[in-house]
Amino acid sequence: MCIPSSSIPPGLEGRYREFETELKHTRPFYFDTTKNLRHDLVTHCLTTSVTSAIDAKHEAVFGLALYGLGNFIENNFYRSGVSVNARSMLRTLLETYLTLAYLAEKSKTEPTIWDEYRMYGNGQANLVYRKFEENNFQTSSLKPEDIEAIANEDKWVEFVPINLGHWDNLDLRKIAEIVGEKPLYDKFFTYTSGFVHANWAAVRESQYQKCLNPLHRLHRIPSFDLPVMGSATNDMVEIVNKILLTVDELYPDFKGRLDFAPANKDITDNEEDEESETKDETSSKPDQTGDIAAEENTNGEA
Repeated sequence: MCIPSSSIPPGLEGRYREFETELKHTRPFYFDTTKNLRHDLVTHCLTTSVTSAIDAKHEAVFGLALYGLGNFIENNFYRSGVSVNARSMLRTLLETYLTLAYLAEKSKTEPTIWDEYRMYGNGQANLVYRKFEENNFQTSSLKPEDIEAIANEDKWVEFVPINLGHWDNLDLRKIAEIVGEKPLYDKFFTYTSGFVHANWAAVRESQYQKCLNPLHRLHRIPSFDLPVMGSATNDMVEIVNKILLTVDELYPDFKGRLDFAPANKDITDNEEDEESETKDETSSKPDQTGDIAAEENTNGEA
């Protein structure tokens, strides 16, 4: 008979402590902050805009920043920080930041790099539209007319080139080296990419647990519940703040940043202090029960 490792109390406590923190503390901590931060970012975008014509740099900078912040807000709103999806989202945030940082660095010597980035994206939209049109694809996630509108937005789709591969013929590792963020790349890329590509390590971590029956040689059995993993929220905060810092460097005077949510220990200590204060206040109140009873007896005798 198998003995699931999740059946051992210490394991259960460790797994669900992160989940409880996400539900009770992290989401409320970021809810108003992110709403106000996004408002400030949109306002800064509008106040720094100098033309209604195509401005590839301005639209890319704020588009990438809003994309990254939006991913973080969705993570918080849907309470997915302890989920498998949070790892995929962390991978997306990493590439969002490194792309923005690379564009900022490369534009110092090649100002047209913003246009190249934009043109490549329009070309990808054109490619998707053509495949849908040729094969008569139908999906719930995309309407062909929506992607056609994007492909046609800057110029007629017939004149939008389709390029394969990376938009600047580089991989993300090389980009990280160019912008001096190789440690950040090493810290997050390989691990989070495993979840995007469903490699064995990601599948093993999220979907299996050990059987603790000593006769079963610690073999693996499926987890009985959806996975509850270590929260990726603070990792996302680290990357989002790097994105916002880059916005400030390119379009100065944007000072909005995210704070880190309190750690589990800090939350536990605060809750214990509050409970202790409540008990002290309760114990310090005079016990009026006896006085009330005596008053009732006196009234009765009268």
